[in-house]
Amino acid sequence: MQSAAEALLNNDVDLAFIEIAEPVMAGEIRDTFRPGKPLKVFLSSQKELAKDAYDLDGNAFILLPMTTLNLTRAIGKVTQSDSSILANPASKEFIFVKNSHAIFKVAVKDILYIQALADYVNIYTATKRYTVHSTMHGILKKLPMHDFIRVHKSYIVRLESIHKIEAKSLEIGHVTVPLSRTYRQDLLENIEFL
Repeated sequence: MQSAAEALLNNDVDLAFIEIAEPVMAGEIRDTFRPGKPLKVFLSSQKELAKDAYDLDGNAFILLPMTTLNLTRAIGKVTQSDSSILANPASKEFIFVKNSHAIFKVAVKDILYIQALADYVNIYTATKRYTVHSTMHGILKKLPMHDFIRVHKSYIVRLESIHKIEAKSLEIGHVTVPLSRTYRQDLLENIEFL
């Protein structure tokens, strides 16, 4: 008989509701699911597990007992687009980034890496840093999948910007970015090496 996790991994599931009861389960979930699909709404009766849910690439968290209102809000979070980063649907050569009171056009090829900071992310190019209100999941959805990859719960990198990969880190120019065990295999599968 197939477990629920195996069923989710082997089928084309768009949205999963996952109940977590203790931090130990969070580690099991991290090892089971890859980042991205399916979208994940975590549920728990323990409010302190909300941070674990977002660290696990969760799209929403529902504190149990569930009500119609918090279910509707969670589904709204999953389905609404992130307004702080507006991708041009006709071209993935650039994105528009809302930073302070202005909107900047940023060439995708100029982005080196992205770092999470609570409810914000820093987008780094060689010459500038843009701070926008977004989640890591939200920004990853706006970027070309074949150019960017998540390497840590707090970092997304552009594959072409990587100069060196070590066991627990990688180098982008003069910056060292942590590489977590969870995302290492995904990175190695997305690069070509001799």
